[in-house]
Amino acid sequence: MRTFNFTLILEGPALQEADLDHLFKAGCGDAVFGVRDQLQYAEFDRSAPTLATALVNAILDVETTVPSLRVVRVEPDDLVTAPMIAERTGRSRESIRLLASGRRGPGDFPAPVTWLDKKSRVWQWSRVAEWFEDQMHVDVTPGGGAPQFVAALNGVLEVRKQMATLTAVATEEVPERLAFTADTLRALRAMVTKTPEAVRRTLTA
Repeated sequence: MRTFNFTLILEGPALQEADLDHLFKAGCGDAVFGVRDQLQYAEFDRSAPTLATALVNAILDVETTVPSLRVVRVEPDDLVTAPMIAERTGRSRESIRLLASGRRGPGDFPAPVTWLDKKSRVWQWSRVAEWFEDQMHVDVTPGGGAPQFVAALNGVLEVRKQMATLTAVATEEVPERLAFTADTLRALRAMVTKTPEAVRRTLTA
């Protein structure tokens, strides 16, 4: 068994003392609940065989115990800036800049996924971590961080969050050439409305 540290970002009414008591009794004694920048969160130190098991069990514990709460994201997030990469890898910002530009290291550093502005780029941490492991032979996610799983799980949570706002236009009235989009949305909508046990099986499959 390993102990995994992660934070769940929560959406819903403010937790009351009774809610915290119920969460503690439901097995969330390994979590600290709080509010930061108007965001509710639960920081876990959970023992489990794998990160996937720890995350899914924690999400289910929170959401089944306090049904008004929804987990909307898992931290550490998959989108990172160069300073964040430097912090997570224990390197200087200049080192990351040189690696990203190809002026140092083996090259082929992952391309950024977007730009915040003309100077600030954003990378996908799961791809960066994989590059460090494959190209630099350095494990930057000690303890079985599995950033690829966190990225996928956050994708599912985001789809669940947005699904409620999608109209029939988005899921039904689409051109034939985009029919796969409607099919995918229907499948995802079906998945995120399953019972907790079915969600557990889906996420850990």
